[in-house]
Amino acid sequence: MRIYATRTQLTRRKYCSQLPSALLLAVLLTIFGSSVSAAGNDNSWRESLVRISLRYETSGVLHEGSFLHSKVIEHTDFQGVIVDARGYILSYVGDHWPKMGKPQSRLVVQFSDGKSESGQLVGVDERMNVALVESTRAAKRTVGLGNSLNLKRLSIVGSVEGSWLESALCPVDIISHKLLPEKTLVARNCGTDIQALSEAGSFLLDQKGRFLGIVSGVEKAGVSKSLKAYRVVSTDALSDSLRRLVDSRENLRAGYLGVYVDTEVEKVLISGIEPNTPAADAGLIAGDVVVAVNSEPVRNLNEFGRILKWQGPGSRLELTVEREGGTKILRPVLSPHPVKELVYGWKLELPRVWGGDSEEEELRLSPMPLPSHLRFGLVVDTLSPQLASYFKVPSGRGLLVTSVLNESLASKSGFQAGDVLVEINGRELVSPGVMREVLYAGRDGVIVVRFVRDGVLQRRDLVFP
Repeated sequence: MRIYATRTQLTRRKYCSQLPSALLLAVLLTIFGSSVSAAGNDNSWRESLVRISLRYETSGVLHEGSFLHSKVIEHTDFQGVIVDARGYILSYVGDHWPKMGKPQSRLVVQFSDGKSESGQLVGVDERMNVALVESTRAAKRTVGLGNSLNLKRLSIVGSVEGSWLESALCPVDIISHKLLPEKTLVARNCGTDIQALSEAGSFLLDQKGRFLGIVSGVEKAGVSKSLKAYRVVSTDALSDSLRRLVDSRENLRAGYLGVYVDTEVEKVLISGIEPNTPAADAGLIAGDVVVAVNSEPVRNLNEFGRILKWQGPGSRLELTVEREGGTKILRPVLSPHPVKELVYGWKLELPRVWGGDSEEEELRLSPMPLPSHLRFGLVVDTLSPQLASYFKVPSGRGLLVTSVLNESLASKSGFQAGDVLVEINGRELVSPGVMREVLYAGRDGVIVVRFVRDGVLQRRDLVFP
């Protein structure tokens, strides 16, 4: 049974060099020399690419609300590039990094020649979800490093079904932010168009096969169908991260402010403050709109969150906020981001064909991160005015419980479909988003739930595991 993370597909292309104006003999020598150099570099960077398999043992499976007591070994694959002659490998691992380094996990590195060996986690840069893995066989297979994305043509490279493939990108614009390690590369595909390349974890190379950075995210670029915006963690940031991880042998922690934000609007609107956090200490309040960090404008929520993570614990930020028609400057000092691991449910996929190909007969389990309200065990929906009247909710606001997962905390606490949640820990529940925020903040503590059943307001005090 194998459970895979997302992997990218690419196709291979050949390189050719620009020819200088010169005598015929020089031209011929240049053609020959350039071809040999390109071929050599092509083989060189392929030797530097590896696949990393995270094998993680779990003790059971949550399926359709029931806990199945069976052992599951997750195999999650990542793409890695050898960047240091001492055998250090960098890989973008997304939200899977909390599992790495656990006693029940094992890392296996597979090389271009098909051989593999166990890898050792050096540490994770939590600020950008990049892991550093050490392997003895990785020594002396280092990729060459480049330092500029400002080129007319680049390659994006990744792995699929055991093969490293490649496609070409033609940059149109490069956008950088003073407070972020990433550069946004706006580019069009000018090689073989493979949709799977539009995913995080791929690598960028120049035409000489030199490594330029890791793609950490891909978005559409405006209204254009041919342009995409690739967020790229550059070699400068990666080199600094590698040095610090090797020196400390500990994770580089992300920064944490402690605010809830309204995800329904484009601006950074603070909807709540978690107590005893940098945000609370600095005087941020619900209703504040963050418009700048360290005098740099903040364009959206995604950018704001990445800035906070990258600045790291101990950083003193200058936040410019709009409040009640005026502007205030607040200076919080970020704390380390709390490590709260994802809890997974599992999607069970049955064979489509029995008695045929053995692969078709395999039962497959796919990981599915559960949001906080599902970990709690409740499936909820926004309450309409008509339903509020029907269920006799005095305030007319709340969340209707449409389903309760079996064997969940909510089920064991006696919640039923048809209950209307109106408040958790003193916070009025006006949307599922508010419920997620409150439950996230209430992990490892007591949560007080007020709900309406049969027109009667009731209360339950629960301990969130």
